[in-house]
Amino acid sequence: MELGLSADEQARLIAVVGAAAGRLVDPALLAFLRPCYLAFQLGRHALAATHDVAEAPRLAAAVRRYTVLLAGRPVA
Repeated sequence: MELGLSADEQARLIAVVGAAAGRLVDPALLAFLRPCYLAFQLGRHALAATHDVAEAPRLAAAVRRYTVLLAGRPVA
């Protein structure tokens, strides 16, 4: 999510991680963890935006990005 990798780049990363771990990365586990991670980050940034006025615009932009990603849409 954070690196903005293409599908091919993600597949290569998954293969490298699997090789280093000595076992395949479970695609079902990745599918489960992706929305969990995005929802956590969305909430984390939204909460932080309410407590840090100076950083609020940057944090609000992150909230929008995580919302778009969580909805399954490409980030513009």
